[in-house]
Amino acid sequence: MANKDAIEKERARIKDEMNRGYFADMSELKQHGGKIALANKVIIPAVTAMKFPNLEVTRPEGGSFKLPITCKENIANADVPTILNRLWSAYHLGELSGNG
Repeated sequence: MANKDAIEKERARIKDEMNRGYFADMSELKQHGGKIALANKVIIPAVTAMKFPNLEVTRPEGGSFKLPITCKENIANADVPTILNRLWSAYHLGELSGNG
């Protein structure tokens, strides 16, 4: 019985989301800085996660780079702004390798 109630509650939530108009969505975007979505409760272990494919990207103004962008130093324990600043600097200095 509890499962049936949960299904009905989820159906009502989805129905409400589907019936919302453009202006309601714009209001939500302004209020939250984006749309709110439920996250998956299961975190995929790194061992079973799919690998990002190696891609070579050509820029319209010329030049190219490879994805995924990797960093040569160990930054596993660094905070996110530090990681992004280091990757940004290394990219512009040509120190990054996309060869994984």
